[in-house]
Amino acid sequence: MYTLTLHYFKSVFCARIFCIPLLLLKTGYK
Repeated sequence: MYTLTLHYFKSVFCARIFCIPLLLLKTGYK
């Protein structure tokens, strides 16, 4: 259970670090 929560937190953190700036970058180019 603990590792599952950690994995979820890590994926959300990863999305914040990478996915959101990537989306902003894409909209910035268009």
